[in-house]
Amino acid sequence: MKIFIKDYKFIKDCKFIKDYKFNKTLDKYYINSESYLELYSKEGIFKVNNSFVKLNIIDKNVSIFENYYKSLTLLVDHSTICYEKVSQLPVDHISLSIKKCYFGTNPKSKLKLVIEYNTKLNTELNTEVNVFPFSQECNMLPINFYFEILDEIDINNDSIKQELTAFLSLLN
Repeated sequence: MKIFIKDYKFIKDCKFIKDYKFNKTLDKYYINSESYLELYSKEGIFKVNNSFVKLNIIDKNVSIFENYYKSLTLLVDHSTICYEKVSQLPVDHISLSIKKCYFGTNPKSKLKLVIEYNTKLNTELNTEVNVFPFSQECNMLPINFYFEILDEIDINNDSIKQELTAFLSLLN
């Protein structure tokens, strides 16, 4: 499941763009990353990596945890994504080159902070982009972030809450 911060204005508020010190702090939590192409079309959303897959999203309930950490409210999305292998991709599509970076308090952590970057710098956004030490790349623009955790894990569990608040404290 994915955990989002309610009403967090990503581009305006996020320190990923503005604060090199934040990125240096985040560097110690870096676990791994994956790069892929994401395609959006009338036929659906597709992911291109070593193969072609269509993302079938199964919407489920969203749980709300008000004032989980200070004034931050969390939205826990229980939706799931099924991957369907396909042999061809739609001709008419919009594509994004994505690098998804995973961060955790340790490599075996059940909770991961996920930051998705557009690896092709969008020059239309008047935004200064810093060098990210964990990626060794400077032309990446953060486009989304959230936390990932297995469905059966309670986010109010003491150890999970400790990990989650460690990351939330960096954002607040």
